[in-house]
Amino acid sequence: MKAANRSVPKRFDDQLEALLTYIGQKGWTLIGIDVKELTTDLANQRAERQAKLDLDRQLASASEAFLRSQAARYARYMQTLEVLRAAHRNDPEVQKALEQFKREAKKPSTLAADPTEDETATP
Repeated sequence: MKAANRSVPKRFDDQLEALLTYIGQKGWTLIGIDVKELTTDLANQRAERQAKLDLDRQLASASEAFLRSQAARYARYMQTLEVLRAAHRNDPEVQKALEQFKREAKKPSTLAADPTEDETATP
């Protein structure tokens, strides 16, 4: 099911609450509008927004933890390659085998698309 393309203001729930308060103060009865349903909508909106915020925080935390762990794993990987290259610097067979672990050079068109990637770094 495709979500509606309508733009919803960030704090629409505050606007809905203010509208419901105004309708209540005026004592209006609206034909074709169920104020109880709007009140339920407000409660659901706030509960779902809070659940989404909680999930967003969990995702951000998990992403940060993953990136830290990945960086540590990559550092150990690079250290291993450096040690192997140094230990076998006079062994062409091992050096040739270790070449497969070099970073591939990026093509110029790819570099333009991702300027943050360091194309000069090779293990």
